[in-house]
Amino acid sequence: MRAAYEFCKEGTGNGKDCFEFAYPITYTMPDGSTITVANKEDMRLIRLWYSANPGVSERPSLQYPVDIVFRDGTTMTLSSNEELRAAYVLCDKGRGGGRP
Repeated sequence: MRAAYEFCKEGTGNGKDCFEFAYPITYTMPDGSTITVANKEDMRLIRLWYSANPGVSERPSLQYPVDIVFRDGTTMTLSSNEELRAAYVLCDKGRGGGRP
């Protein structure tokens, strides 16, 4: 697992920052191509893709599995959008300071 992480500020409810995504993260773009983000600065690659494809509004898909790191340093591997949504719900309930 990489030492660089990105705080996740999305989700439902109050959007507490209780976990981070661990890099690298790979996205599948609307045209089927993939972009691997190795650090926070690499997120610009996704913005560049959209600049080169101005007519596309569909969002990229996160490729699973992905690792998340909770504030207390515990990690969890997520295998689906449903598991990611469940992690956000735990954050929204104020239980995200540690492993669910």
